[in-house]
Amino acid sequence: MSVPFSAGALYSTTEDLLKWEQGLFGGKLLSAASLQKMITPFKNDYAFGLAVNVVNGRKQISHAGGISVSVHR
Repeated sequence: MSVPFSAGALYSTTEDLLKWEQGLFGGKLLSAASLQKMITPFKNDYAFGLAVNVVNGRKQISHAGGISVSVHR
């Protein structure tokens, strides 16, 4: 894949994003153990595809939206 499909071209609403957040952190999409593993940094502030920081005393979990593509030949 030379160009990731839909990278940066996804559309959503605030209502849909709230449903996603509630499903993800409410235990409907992942087990509590899987979610904890996903958001626990293992290399500096890097978790499984996510940046995890503390901002103003609160945990911030983010993804900048970029996708690195490496081609192996």
